[in-house]
Amino acid sequence: MPSRVLAARLRQIDPVLALVFGILVLHYVATRGIFEGKASGDGLIAFLYFPALVQHHTLDLAPVAAPYIVSAFGREPASGLVANPNPIGPPLLWAPFYGLVLLCKALIGVAISLLGGHAPRALVKWYGFARAHHCEFDYWVTGLGTLAFGLVGIWRMFALVQRRFSQSAARFAVAAAALASPLWWYLTTQPLYQHGCAFFAVTLFVERWDAYRSQSPDGYTLRHAAILGALGGLCLMMRTQQGLWLILPAADLLTALVRSLSASGLSPTERRQRALGVITAGLVFLVCLLLAFSPQALVWNHYFGHIRPPQRAGHIRWHDPALIAMLFSMRAGLFPWVPILYLVVPGLFWLLWRRSVGLALPLGLLLVFAGQIYVNAAVYDFHASWAFGPRRFTECVVVFALGLAGLWQAMGRRGRIALLICAVFAISWNGFLLELVRQRRIKSSSSGAYPASVWVRWAQGPAWLGRAFDRIGFPFAQPAGLVFGLIHKVPIRTFEGIVGNHPLEREIGNRAIVSSRSIYFRDTDPTYVVSGTLPATGASAAVRPSGPEVRLLIPLRAREPLRLHLIAELGGAEAAVGLRWNGVPLAVRPRAGGLVAEVPESLTQSHARVNELVLSGLPTDAKLYQLDFESLGTWWR
Repeated sequence: MPSRVLAARLRQIDPVLALVFGILVLHYVATRGIFEGKASGDGLIAFLYFPALVQHHTLDLAPVAAPYIVSAFGREPASGLVANPNPIGPPLLWAPFYGLVLLCKALIGVAISLLGGHAPRALVKWYGFARAHHCEFDYWVTGLGTLAFGLVGIWRMFALVQRRFSQSAARFAVAAAALASPLWWYLTTQPLYQHGCAFFAVTLFVERWDAYRSQSPDGYTLRHAAILGALGGLCLMMRTQQGLWLILPAADLLTALVRSLSASGLSPTERRQRALGVITAGLVFLVCLLLAFSPQALVWNHYFGHIRPPQRAGHIRWHDPALIAMLFSMRAGLFPWVPILYLVVPGLFWLLWRRSVGLALPLGLLLVFAGQIYVNAAVYDFHASWAFGPRRFTECVVVFALGLAGLWQAMGRRGRIALLICAVFAISWNGFLLELVRQRRIKSSSSGAYPASVWVRWAQGPAWLGRAFDRIGFPFAQPAGLVFGLIHKVPIRTFEGIVGNHPLEREIGNRAIVSSRSIYFRDTDPTYVVSGTLPATGASAAVRPSGPEVRLLIPLRAREPLRLHLIAELGGAEAAVGLRWNGVPLAVRPRAGGLVAEVPESLTQSHARVNELVLSGLPTDAKLYQLDFESLGTWWR
């Protein structure tokens, strides 16, 4: 391409879009990442496809994974292999960049040999010549693949919003959606997670779906159906939950089929021909979808002996979604960690009401987004175990952009100035949190639900800010915190340290308990003891009751029968102490050092419907240490 043509095309790039690209590229280059660098957690395991295939010619994780990973995953009965639970789609996109890794290492190895085989120690460490498999250089270069595809996704998101709204709306919406959401983190800090590539695939799919249905309102052409099918398969290969986006073309095809069969003014033969055309387009869509998804299906079959996802049965609890926690919990909840959503939601509903861009686009996106909320809330570890923000919604950033664009269109000049101020705040807030987590000054968003004042303390923020949050509650956890406080007659901040936490919480793989089996009366963050105790003094592990009753609010991940062990010094008054669970008295058995009581499953409640436990008849000199939980159920097996 002549330099003049390239320069002309570069000048055509929107300056705001170029600024967003610049921020992301600069942050990628200027920061190391977290833990192992650009690869960590699931991202590191996903990367292991490459050394396994290139150096060992196998998909088995055993030769390349750390022993603790091999032990945790175990070998599959059908194949004897240690299966990689991560999808194969992102590594397929990263493959050219990993090829660049191998080329660079080969060239540098040649250069070192020409220099007598000696190289600076730092160079050896960075390029990994002292290791058999991989190093930070490998992760850094391979992660550029996610960044590159993510930038393409942002570009197509800009094209979609500009086509449907205006250039100013596209500038505002795309900048805010990309930089005020977890997308920033998963493009620059942990790019080897699946989410950046999933965002690319979903955004490209939605943009092409919108373009094709506008070009062919009476049904897809076979070419359009084939492309959408291939892009749908690509979405599924990034993350199988992205199958929800297939609702959009499926609804179009079904609508076109109904219209073709009921069209007035046409002969029966013409109606059948139209219907046959729609059915043919649907078959083409399905075939291309299956072909695009076939690499993942083959990998699953190789590991498991048949085609199935790697998650165990019970991974999704459809009947018991953590909806309130998914939306408002301080533990990776959508609104507390992505406050720009307070602008997105009214924007989407405004689009529905005004129908300025038709009904299909906002309605389809709202339905899919609602489906994503339900599916993610029903997942066993709804908080995603280790995350920056609600990471499993990174793929929905295109929905965020369209909602923001709708609100921009609804506003006048003053309203748009207010939106710009809100967007600048949301972007700054997101970048601030991103750096706090990256530098490990605060815990990851999924580590637990803690009051906002605790996060302020970890970040070494001003004490007055923590006191203010304790008094009025965290603004971005509302209105859930306020409603929770009114229902349970507790301060607003109480919600923040309860909903999203679960005593007896289990690990997603082997179902071993990973959270505490106990509630310690001395603890203040998070606190389940909401009234009836005096502040702990000194180094004592116990607290004293302020009256005859102590009240606790206890969240549970699932309804199950429990045995409660109250560890306390009751001064010989054990027989007088009573326990009420959700208003129902429990049969109490005194024991050395406390009491024991059993709670039937029928009395337990899960998720936002927290359980109330009241200890009554406590003597004034009692010392309360902890409340231990023992599961008597088998639902998790």
